[in-house]
Order: sequence, then C-alpha cells, then structure tokens
Amino acid sequence: MMAVPTTSKKRGRPRAYDPEHALDAALDVFWMQGFDGTSLEDLRRATGMNRPSLAAAFGDKRAIFLRTLARFRARVCADGAGALEAAPSVEGKLESFYGTLIQHYGPNARHPARGCMLLGAAAVLAPTDPDVAAELTALLDEVHAVLLGVFKDAQAGGEIPNSASPRELAWLAAAVQHSLSTRARSGASKRQLSSFARVCVRQVLRAAAC
Repeated sequence: MMAVPTTSKKRGRPRAYDPEHALDAALDVFWMQGFDGTSLEDLRRATGMNRPSLAAAFGDKRAIFLRTLARFRARVCADGAGALEAAPSVEGKLESFYGTLIQHYGPNARHPARGCMLLGAAAVLAPTDPDVAAELTALLDEVHAVLLGVFKDAQAGGEIPNSASPRELAWLAAAVQHSLSTRARSGASKRQLSSFARVCVRQVLRAAAC
C-alpha cells in the first residue's frame, strides 16, 4: 500500500483586532467592575483577544486600566467642552454640560447607571497609585478649568456681577459633577439626575448673584 502523504498544517495568521474597539470594551468592564473586580479573563472575553495578544498590545492589567482612564477622561472632557460651546448663556452652558455628563453616567439600553469612571473606579486606587491619582487629578483640573472659563466669560458679558468669584463658582459647579456621579451610581434615573442638575444650576447662579 502506498503511504498517504501527510501535509503539515499551515500556521494561521494572527487574529486581527481593532485596538480602539478593544480599549472601549476594556473600559466598559473596568467602569462597571472596578480594577480589583476585573480579571484578565474578563478582559479577554470582552475584547475577544487572548491573553498574550492583550499583553503584547496594551501591557498588563494595570497598564490597560490606565489606558482606559485616559480614554474616558479625554472623551468626557471633549464632549463636555462641546456641550458648552453649543449654548449661548451661562445657564444654558451649565445645563448642557451637566446633560452631557448625565448621558455618560446614567443608564441606557446597553448598561445600568455607572457614574463617572474616574470618580468611581479610579478614586478607590488613587491613594496608593500615583499614576491613577494623576489621571483623577487631571480630570478634576480640566473640569475646573472649563467651568472657570464659563464663569469668566459670563462675567465679561455681564451675566454675573463683577463681585462674583469665577474661581469659587467653578469649584461649586464642579462639585455638582461629583454628586451626579454618586447619584447615578446609586441608581438614580436620568430624569432624576436632570431634575437634580437643574436645581443645582439655579443654586450656582444664585450664589453668583450674591
């Protein structure tokens, strides 16, 4: 009998992946479960990548987490700045800004309410991880800077009196962001969050007029 020739199996090409999609998938997992609650297996399933590929593309779990924090911060700050530009008055700018945050923090068809990733998942690690603390501080500083610009412009345009302190108003307005995040994380609906934001806007503007 003639021996049947054997053919060696060709090694397949590495599985293609979209790094942007993979980071978004990892971000969603960390956002919901936090750093400690997320395993490499969770990330593998979410991204569709095997562990060696994950490590080669993004590093270890901590490195992936830091990448997703930076990604979240950039996205929220960009969307928030865009919302401010779309409104003509200081009241409209604040309402639009908080409305954008609510879209990020609140529930939708894909997931329950999650709050702010940095004020939640990152804040837990910030006291012991300088790199995580730096990302959290960067978000807080960027939000304050954006809101400071809003109140300076409003003062220059005569919407708030010269006696008001744009810096103090920015701190006060930024605190609303923290409250929205906590309320969203605790299960508040988008309607409840929007009502809370409107009340806060009135109080901030009342403080500006004092």
